[in-house]
Amino acid sequence: MVVTFPQAYHAGFNHGFNLNEAVNFAPVDWEPFGESGVQRLRDYRRQPCFSHDELLLTAAARDQSINTAKWLAPALERLLEKELNARKHFLEQPDNTEPTDDTYQGERYTNKPEVFTEDMDEDEYVCSFCKCYSFLSRYVCKKSGKVMCLLHAGAYECCDSKESDRYASPAHDHVLSLRMTDKELKSMVQKVVDRAKLPEAWAQKVDDYLSQEPRPSLKILRSLLNEGERIPFDIPQLADLKRYVERCNDWVEEATIYITRKQQNRAKGKSSRKKSTVAESDERDKELRNFENMQKLLAAADEIHFDCPEYKTLREREADINDFKAKAVAICMGQQHHPRSTHEIEEVFEVGKGLNIDLPELENLEKLLNHVKWLDEAHTRPVHLLTLQDVEAFISRGLDIGIPETNPHILRLRDAKTQGEYWEAKAKEIMSVENVHYQQLDALSKQAAGLPVTPETLARVDAILKKQREAQEKILALYQQSKNPDFRSRPMYKDVRDVMASLEELNNKPAGTVDLEKEQRRHEDWMRRGKKLFGKANAPLHILHQHMNLVKERNDACFELRDKPRMPVEPSSREHTPELDTKNNFPDVFCLCRRPEAGMMIECELCHEWYHGKCLKIARGKVKEDDKYTCPICDWRLKIPRDAARPKLEELIAWQDELETLPFQPEEEETLTSIIETAQAFRDYIRPYVNPLTVSPDEVTTLRFYLRKVEGADILLAYETNFLRQELHKSAPVAPEAPPVIDSSASTRKPRPTKQQKLMASLGITNPDDLPPQYKIKPHKRKGSEAHHKPPQPLQPAGSPAAHTPSSMSTATPGPPSSRPGYPQQTPSFSYPSSQPQSMVNSGYRDSPLFAPPSFGLPPLRTPDESSNTVNPAQFASNNYASHTSPPPPPNFTVPRSPPQHPPMFSTGMNLDPALFTAGGAMFDKRPSSSGSPRLVHAEASPSFSSPQTSNTNANLDSIFADMVHNDEDHATLGHEGENQLAGEAFAAGGHDQDHADETHMDDFVNNE
Repeated sequence: MVVTFPQAYHAGFNHGFNLNEAVNFAPVDWEPFGESGVQRLRDYRRQPCFSHDELLLTAAARDQSINTAKWLAPALERLLEKELNARKHFLEQPDNTEPTDDTYQGERYTNKPEVFTEDMDEDEYVCSFCKCYSFLSRYVCKKSGKVMCLLHAGAYECCDSKESDRYASPAHDHVLSLRMTDKELKSMVQKVVDRAKLPEAWAQKVDDYLSQEPRPSLKILRSLLNEGERIPFDIPQLADLKRYVERCNDWVEEATIYITRKQQNRAKGKSSRKKSTVAESDERDKELRNFENMQKLLAAADEIHFDCPEYKTLREREADINDFKAKAVAICMGQQHHPRSTHEIEEVFEVGKGLNIDLPELENLEKLLNHVKWLDEAHTRPVHLLTLQDVEAFISRGLDIGIPETNPHILRLRDAKTQGEYWEAKAKEIMSVENVHYQQLDALSKQAAGLPVTPETLARVDAILKKQREAQEKILALYQQSKNPDFRSRPMYKDVRDVMASLEELNNKPAGTVDLEKEQRRHEDWMRRGKKLFGKANAPLHILHQHMNLVKERNDACFELRDKPRMPVEPSSREHTPELDTKNNFPDVFCLCRRPEAGMMIECELCHEWYHGKCLKIARGKVKEDDKYTCPICDWRLKIPRDAARPKLEELIAWQDELETLPFQPEEEETLTSIIETAQAFRDYIRPYVNPLTVSPDEVTTLRFYLRKVEGADILLAYETNFLRQELHKSAPVAPEAPPVIDSSASTRKPRPTKQQKLMASLGITNPDDLPPQYKIKPHKRKGSEAHHKPPQPLQPAGSPAAHTPSSMSTATPGPPSSRPGYPQQTPSFSYPSSQPQSMVNSGYRDSPLFAPPSFGLPPLRTPDESSNTVNPAQFASNNYASHTSPPPPPNFTVPRSPPQHPPMFSTGMNLDPALFTAGGAMFDKRPSSSGSPRLVHAEASPSFSSPQTSNTNANLDSIFADMVHNDEDHATLGHEGENQLAGEAFAAGGHDQDHADETHMDDFVNNE
């Protein structure tokens, strides 16, 4: 590094070939020396290293800082003065009155100068005479291409033109070029000068304001401070102003707390804040609410000597505090002689509270206000509208604010609290027992209207009473509907079952529950008879409807009338069979179930019908390719697998006839009706095919087809089944003997062990007597007193013309299919000639006219007589057999029908408990009056209940609940007969429940095993 001092020279020499780079730099105070160096080089007509003017303009354009402007502004001012003088010397003629060194006095350059902004090579703006850079302005000779600065333009002989032509350039062969106009140059220089003077201008502004205002405004001082902080230069006055403004800001911040701080909630039990933090905050708030501290703050503002809005507001607040103190003292001192209203005291208190200052006068006024408010509230607020907790809190609040214990309001509230606590204890005691006394509970509910009680306890009481009322209303409504003569107006069994299930939540069953349970058991007995018909005696009740739906689906497929006899058809998975009837769109069905192909299929070698392996219970692994199979239709000796028993159609019809006698509408009715109608329609459809007179031996395929459909159904058509089996055996016998006559179709499944057998197997016991006592089924034993005491009369609706509970229900199974209302039919009876086996006659069907002894002739069909219910079946006989035998006359077969049932007329005596709800209002009696509407009975008319006193809450507590306690005398009046009667009712209601409980206990044990 070579450091060259101002006005000094340096030199060097090379020792051969080398590479170097010179980078010139200088401090800011070098600029005047650089300018003098350029001038010296001009005098010696030596070219400088760089343009000094370009250096200054470049620094002004790139650096906008005040530090740069400080040294740059003087240099630019000298540059501006030098440049403007040079342009004036060249463009203006010299004044003759003033001495001048210019020898040329002729015409000057008047053409418009050119402005150039683009950069160019150094040779293009270096003066040809003085070798200095003409950066801001140059004079170019177009003839010679030489460039001159304005100091030597015209005077330097750049070409052969005259001196006047060189100055004036009339031929435009000389051009004046300017980089910046005078205006632009002055504007740029002024900006830098103003930037350099900015700190001094701000300092002068601050001094002028402080000298004019004895109490300067804090707002203006803050504005000046912000303006000085935005100046990027070190200003000595800025630090002093900043300290002064910060002191004023601190005062304003503290004063603002006294002015705008709101009342804070200083709760002591906040878990989210630490105790130390809460204590520090309380201590700080206490200091800020001190009136003396506020006065000290005002004195400090006077010492600082500044003005702000907070100072004026705080002075006003001081005046308001002094005014409040005077009013508070006047109210507290004159309350005894001149009492003020609560509103007046509260207004003054709110004013003092808004001041947010701790004052002794404010505390005294608050105590007085709380005292007056409590007395007003105790005088105007009814006690019975308060809860027990509110009364306790109200008494505690009064004692806390200084109300004496001998105050009449305190004594009255304590009396009400004692009564409410006694009510609370009594209510909980009644609700805690197993059998709730609803009369007492209702009396407590009415008594709560005049006492302070706990809302939760009252809600529990009302909820229990509401459940009891709703349950009783539902039970009585369902029972009355069950006695409606119109069967469609009776309730659904599902609704009754749901209501009875909801009663399990109640500790005590409402009145009428026993009667509704009896009707439910009667309905469930009808369902059990249906389960027994389908061989599901041990299944739960809900299985009945599910099984009936399965039976319906099976029968709909087997009894489908569109499924007609056809030629043997192979399944679609095998070879295609040509379609013979393109008009028949009914899909191909197979097997006994009359359903499409599914899974493994087996073909009968005789009838060539395909059967599902699943329907025949044949496993896929047991079937071989060369095995031949004969179906149960062709060979009657083969059993058809059946998962459940098949009831006869006549049995289902008889079961359906009992619907009108049921108290409720069963869910199974629609399914049962569909099953019977489908079976009856199929029976009517195939009647021509089971007529002995029209059957021919050539119809073997048709006989097999209809026998397959009859055997596949889950309903037994006994007559059709026996006829088709016998005729098929005669036309195409496979077995050596004829098929026997069947009267029932039981399940082929292996019998399941009973619950007792499962239990014995799990315990390893073979003798039922060895079972543990808890698993033995207890036999139902009637008490001896039950035979001597008549049970209470059940609930009966009024005005019922006929009962629906039959005195005896006959379930006798009729022999042949007979006609019934809604299902018109005439099924002929026939007999086989003596050449056929007699197994049909010896099979238990011998009493049926379907297989009666032969008779002569063919009498016309007769319709059953509805009045006598007697059927005279048609008789068919063979002429061959008739020529050898003289048959007896055909017997008359009587179909047993259920006799018309008439219910007992409604009796005014009812087995109703007394009204659940005691005195104080009307009670509803669900017994209909003579007009058919429920009667309204007033409690005063009932001799069994007395009205508790509820109007006077200060009455003796023993008399309040005197009518709600148990009366032993009432039980004593019943005597021995009353006890036996109650025992009989309990046994009648609980006998069925006990059996059900034992059965359930054994079920649970078996299922767990």
